[in-house]
Amino acid sequence: MHLHSSATYDIDDKAQSMGWLNGFFAMEQIFERLSLRAKERRFGADLCQKYEDLIQKYLVQKV
Repeated sequence: MHLHSSATYDIDDKAQSMGWLNGFFAMEQIFERLSLRAKERRFGADLCQKYEDLIQKYLVQKV
């Protein structure tokens, strides 16, 4: 068994904690980007639907 000094253990423990936190924040950023892209696609879909509705309304008025 290898024993670490108290100071070495504290540094190693902090490094592992920071690695976990960095990974967590990286994943959070990925999810935010995916969510933003989904919102953009939804916004685009809403615009497309509004455009189709306007065209349909215009065509009905012309007939």
